[in-house]
Amino acid sequence: MAMPELKEEEGEAMFQGQHGLEMCIADIINSEGQGQLITLSQIAAKIASPTTNLDHLCGF
Repeated sequence: MAMPELKEEEGEAMFQGQHGLEMCIADIINSEGQGQLITLSQIAAKIASPTTNLDHLCGF
């Protein structure tokens, strides 16, 4: 099955979204880890927490 081609704008939007998510996770690691090891479970819990404002934390 052939992959549909993306318009340049769509590809850029996907890249920006992926980059934003990576930066968000990096921010969580920096804010929660404070130089210590942090697990993926801790990152997932932070993202899933109803008190986490992802719009503020991740800049979405």
